[in-house]
Amino acid sequence: AFYTRAITDPDWGLRATCRGAGAEATALHLRDAGGGTLLRAGAFATRSGVQPSGSQASFARGRVQFGGLGLAGLVSLRDFGGGLGTQVVGSDGVWRAGDSDQWRGHLLLSETTLGLDQEGRVLRVSRERGHRAWLAWRHRDADWNANVNVEEIGPRFANDNGFVSQSGVRRASAFGVLRLGPR
Repeated sequence: AFYTRAITDPDWGLRATCRGAGAEATALHLRDAGGGTLLRAGAFATRSGVQPSGSQASFARGRVQFGGLGLAGLVSLRDFGGGLGTQVVGSDGVWRAGDSDQWRGHLLLSETTLGLDQEGRVLRVSRERGHRAWLAWRHRDADWNANVNVEEIGPRFANDNGFVSQSGVRRASAFGVLRLGPR
């Protein structure tokens, strides 16, 4: 949800991090001079434009651990001024269901008023909302190794502090390996 290369030319920034035995958190706030590439992903192509100058970027994530269950919440804000901005809120988690199985996933919700026209010019759009959901299961034991992933990225999901490679897609993948004998 946060990709440092989305920050082009920081003027200043503040960061705080806290780590403990059962919890951790980090928060970041900065001013970016801008001028980099702004992306709006689609199902088959990505539009790009020049990032507006003088934006404020903020990101915070906290995670707590309850035995084999870890839960986190996050917020990501990008304010370009003039009513242009993007907000992302969400949660992610991991659950170790025994020695062999692990479940991971996240749900992110976005809201933006920043769009790009066909020539890549930044423009203000009416509020667009999107989502990104992902769930994965992994199993590993002496005989089997298996992974299953299911993901949906809504067509209007945007994250100007992160990286979105594609939107408007649903995908599922699975693979398994059975060991037939010693290596």
